[in-house]
Amino acid sequence: MTKADRERFAKAMALMAIAIDREPSAERTEVYWRFLKDLHIEEIERAIEHIIKNKKIPTFPTLGEIRSLIVQEEDERLDLDAHMAWREACSAVFAGNYITDDSTLDRTIQLAFGSWSSFGKTSEKDEPYDRRHFIHVYKLVARQERRELIAGMEIKAELEREASSKNNMKFKRSGSPQGRKK
Repeated sequence: MTKADRERFAKAMALMAIAIDREPSAERTEVYWRFLKDLHIEEIERAIEHIIKNKKIPTFPTLGEIRSLIVQEEDERLDLDAHMAWREACSAVFAGNYITDDSTLDRTIQLAFGSWSSFGKTSEKDEPYDRRHFIHVYKLVARQERRELIAGMEIKAELEREASSKNNMKFKRSGSPQGRKK
């Protein structure tokens, strides 16, 4: 999450508070923000919606409960994506077309088999092992790409904060938005 998601996060926490009839303290909300901010706001909203719909005892969920739901959802999505990528890779080999615009698939083939041509030369009897290996590597690659994306977003947000801070300093010194003295 980014600072821009803070309002959506507060709304999700408020919705959960209404559903369980217990208002979270400002400290609890801050702790939840701190320990969930590495996740996407959409994931948190879906997890909170699931908790509201399914929690039998109206208590505030722990950070672990929220994270567990998100990880479970991510694992299911990654498993489906990996199986679809396996089918796409097999179809590409069958068609003799090793060019794809899916960087996750390409990186998986490189790491798991060394190259597309090596992947195409695997034996039919090894297919169950190769499929399991491919799916495992695909999930690792997809998770790594997600972490890199999040890190990039955090760096971009930090650079934007620095630029904004510098612009505010110029404005304060000059008294005008252009940084010129009158």
